[in-house]
Amino acid sequence: MVEAAVEVPRGTSEEIAEFYETVFGFNVVRFVDDTSGNAGVLVSGGPGTQEAESKGGRTVPPSHSQSLRFIEVENPPPSTGEHLAMYIGNFEETFLKCLDRGAVWVNPRFVHLDNVTDLHSARRDKQFRIRHLLRPKDDSKHSQPIFELEHEVRSVMHKSSPLLGATNTNEKPSPRLIDGQYHPHFEGTPQALPGGITAVDHRLELPLDWSNEFETKTVSVYAREIYSTDFADKRGDKPVLLFLQGGPGFPSPRPSLPVGGWMKRALQEYRVLLLDQRGTGLSTPVSTENLLKISENPEAQADYLSHFRQDSIVRDAEAFRVALNKDKISLLGQSFGGFCILTYLSLFPNSIDKALFTVGLAPVGTHVDDVYRATYKRVQERNRRYYKRYPQDIARVKQIIAYLSMRSKTGSPVEMPTGGKLTPRRFLQLGLALGSLTGMEALHYLLEGAFNPDGTLAYGFLRGVESFQSFDTNPIYYLLHEPIYVDGGSLSYEDATAAVKNPVEGALLSSSSLDLGEPGNWSAERILAEIIRNDPESEFNYEQSLKDLDDSKAVYFTGEMVYPWMSEDYPTLSLVKDLADLLAKKADWGPIYDIETLKNTAVSCAALVSYEDIYVERQYSEKTAALLGDNCKIWVTNEYQHSGLRDDGYNVLDKLLAMAGNKEIVPS
Repeated sequence: MVEAAVEVPRGTSEEIAEFYETVFGFNVVRFVDDTSGNAGVLVSGGPGTQEAESKGGRTVPPSHSQSLRFIEVENPPPSTGEHLAMYIGNFEETFLKCLDRGAVWVNPRFVHLDNVTDLHSARRDKQFRIRHLLRPKDDSKHSQPIFELEHEVRSVMHKSSPLLGATNTNEKPSPRLIDGQYHPHFEGTPQALPGGITAVDHRLELPLDWSNEFETKTVSVYAREIYSTDFADKRGDKPVLLFLQGGPGFPSPRPSLPVGGWMKRALQEYRVLLLDQRGTGLSTPVSTENLLKISENPEAQADYLSHFRQDSIVRDAEAFRVALNKDKISLLGQSFGGFCILTYLSLFPNSIDKALFTVGLAPVGTHVDDVYRATYKRVQERNRRYYKRYPQDIARVKQIIAYLSMRSKTGSPVEMPTGGKLTPRRFLQLGLALGSLTGMEALHYLLEGAFNPDGTLAYGFLRGVESFQSFDTNPIYYLLHEPIYVDGGSLSYEDATAAVKNPVEGALLSSSSLDLGEPGNWSAERILAEIIRNDPESEFNYEQSLKDLDDSKAVYFTGEMVYPWMSEDYPTLSLVKDLADLLAKKADWGPIYDIETLKNTAVSCAALVSYEDIYVERQYSEKTAALLGDNCKIWVTNEYQHSGLRDDGYNVLDKLLAMAGNKEIVPS
């Protein structure tokens, strides 16, 4: 279907517009027909530009897109079984929205072509059908169809898609040969933004499982390109810097206007590609409700999420490099984004010009248990400094924990404004903030307003706690935080460092001899129990600390760790409790790093390492840098916390670029 005109009953065009705009994400233009004077709506979308224009007094659809023109009439002709076929890029998202409205339909005449009732079968057939346009479920008239018009909705990856046979390289979307297969590349129209920058949307339909050459399931992966408008005429010649966000489970940052920080520095010489890693932002987002729509079976959910670690993210990023026709790109990775860079260096070293890390030199070759033993020590020291700065908070924290404990023990736990409950253990997760420059102050000011005059916890305080904790809205962090450390098939810590001529001396902790491919099995919880078992008086043991009435004995917050009990305290995580346990105990993760390829890399690397980072242990980062060899220059400093790129991004990136380009001698 390219363009079709349909007569509909009077008074329905506005509801039809809402359906296509909300469910399909189509462009909508309302109009009055010049000939009849009747109201109507033009909906256009699918592959290609999504802006309609006016010619000769008539609203016309954009080129290279599909459109439907609905015109209201007094007595529209009855349906005689016609149907239309359309191709869309946001296939899974549209299917789930149709499913939610109850619009998905199986035509008994065509069950041999498609018999789609759930996301699994939609992926299998790459198409589904709807019979009626329906109102939202909360509309009192939801059960009454707006209009009957059978749609055969197909993915652009459908075998009949004309896009897969396109030969005009100027056509958008254009198929790209990536990893031996063609994948549609949707490139939007450049949009000029205030501050002298231009933004372009990019989207690729990519395999869910890159390791399966016969994979039929896909994910839609999005990236926003920004570049200086001054470069518009030379855009294709400019180098590309691809940004990999921290996490896991968080989208790329959205540019502020005017652009500042590290983006301002990058735009002086690069086209910047802000990748929403699969499962985040606009890239087939993973939420608890979407996981349940994929399948209610935890094993099927676990299989799906097993394709959302570094190895898959990097292959997606490489697909964008190919789609942009670049021989090499440079990479900037914050925290977990740096973990992804190391996987990129393992898989596609010849595709990288420069690799820039900000507090993201992953502990390659280190078991997850050793990671948490080290980071708990850093969190312990950060707590000590916090209470030294704000000693009055020792008593305040104890008062809050005592109140929460009393409420929990009496069977009336404190309920959070958006659901879930505030328990002592959830409260202590606020220590996540201590790893940033402003975290101590943010935590202190939150605590000082904790109580109402009557001794109950203030609503504003509870909302503040929720704003600190994003586990509900970004469940990948909870589900995959420990699995990102499990490296099936990698060398051990000792083997990795022994392979380097001059390994860093003085390890913080002796490394275990555990198999790096063993499951994490809720490592953070096990190691915390180990700490308390070895020292029952530990400040991490909040129950013991409450028995000490001396206000000099503090209760310590935890850090970025995740725990199995979170599925009891956070409302949406309760929906994925069994899934989380399966992923924590999964024993067949594949490799994420290639030690031999990483060793003495030829790629120019520069890394910011925070001296007392509570998230990524410095001494393990130093050993990873030693593994990478002389081409990896590290800048170790206590000037920045884990938030250095956010706090002083322009200067941080400027220095890393100078280091990678041998314009600044660091280390001296």
